[in-house]
Amino acid sequence: MSKPLAQHTVESLKARCVEEGDCWLWQGYLTNKTPQVFTKVDGKRAMVSVRKLLCELATGQPQPAGHYGNTCGNYQCVCPEHTLWKGEDAHMRYMAKRRTVSPMLASKLRRIRVEAGQAKLDEAKAQAIRLSEESGPALAERYGVSRSLINKIKRGLAWRVFAGPWQGLFK
Repeated sequence: MSKPLAQHTVESLKARCVEEGDCWLWQGYLTNKTPQVFTKVDGKRAMVSVRKLLCELATGQPQPAGHYGNTCGNYQCVCPEHTLWKGEDAHMRYMAKRRTVSPMLASKLRRIRVEAGQAKLDEAKAQAIRLSEESGPALAERYGVSRSLINKIKRGLAWRVFAGPWQGLFK
C-alpha cells in the first residue's frame, strides 16, 4: 500500500529547490526537462507540473491546462515569477519553430493546420500521393506543392501515418 500524499505548499516545494540568483532550481523528478511532482488530482495520485502547481498555490485559483514554461530559459527553474503560461497550440508552434517537435507532435500540429484551413494537403490527398504511380513533378503541379514534398510523402518522411506498427508493410 502506498503512503498517503502530503499536501503541497509553496514552502514544501521551495524546500526541494536550490536558489541560484532569482531562480528556484528544481532538484526533484523531471520528465522531458519539465519539473514534475506527485499530487492528488480528483482523489487519484497523479504527476503534475511543479510550475502549474506553484502558480495554483500562489494565486489560490486553479490554472488552465497548457504548457508552463519560464522566462529565464533555465528548464529547472520553477520560480512563480519566471513562469509563463502558453496554450497548447502556441507551445507547439514555438517547438516547431525551434525544430524540437517529435513526429507525433508534428502530426498533431499538422492536424491543427488542416482544421484551420492553412494546409494545402490533408490525409486523403497525402494517401493518394503515396499510392499514385504518377511522376513527382506531375503530382506537385496537380496539388500545388513542391516536388521535394511529394518525394518526402512517397518515402514516408512527411505526412506519416501512425496507425499501427505494421502500417505500410503490406499492400
